[in-house]
Amino acid sequence: MSNSRPVLLWVLAYSVCSTAMLLANKAALNTYPLPFALTCVQLIFAATVTLPLVIRGGFTRISAKSLSLYVFEGILFAASISLNLKALSMTNVGMMVIARSCLPIVVYLLELLLGSAGGISFRSTISLVCVVAFSSLYALDAQGVKMNHIGLVYVAVWLLILACQMIYGKWLIAAVQLRHWERVFYTNGCGLPVLTILAHHETKILFAEFSSDTLSNAILLLTCVAGVAIGYTSWRVRSLVSATTFSLVGVLNKMGTICLA
Repeated sequence: MSNSRPVLLWVLAYSVCSTAMLLANKAALNTYPLPFALTCVQLIFAATVTLPLVIRGGFTRISAKSLSLYVFEGILFAASISLNLKALSMTNVGMMVIARSCLPIVVYLLELLLGSAGGISFRSTISLVCVVAFSSLYALDAQGVKMNHIGLVYVAVWLLILACQMIYGKWLIAAVQLRHWERVFYTNGCGLPVLTILAHHETKILFAEFSSDTLSNAILLLTCVAGVAIGYTSWRVRSLVSATTFSLVGVLNKMGTICLA
């Protein structure tokens, strides 16, 4: 029990941050329907806030090769966000819920292919299948499914990129020894250039239509704070569980948030 307690505590913290982030993002998008620009603001905030924490603790000396590994993580991070938004725009929430519920199985199969997956019990297999089945039933009943051939391609590519990011992130923890705040800083900082290019048009609209409403801006600030918190707790959880388990926690967080919303 003593060994599992830190895992449970960090999973709980990650789940709370994830739920807060998803609900706050939903509220923020009602005022600012500019997902790329909002994500860009969140990444800038995260990199700015974590930089003093990293400086205070002292930057860990890493080689150019190690830094390039985090640049690639940042690119995967930005790509997964961009493809998620593109896939959502070409399908609907129901389709994305079904696709997201398949992520743990995709991650496990990729880990198996790469030889990094541990043994999986019959009970665990049934659990993964049940997650997909019940998520699909919910999506079909509550949201319906809207899809086309191009949309399905984007969904498939997004799912593959996200699965690769899950596995790569887990590998990166062992490959490059950094403090968790440094990981948050590098991931957000390295993903920012790619996302800034994609968000260029939306960012100009955001600054032109920036609201003076206190509540709207408080919600936007909440998404930024939640983004930093979810970044830190996610790296904590990644360091304690497998990539498959981490992806499963993400699915359960998503389903829990949908039920609350």
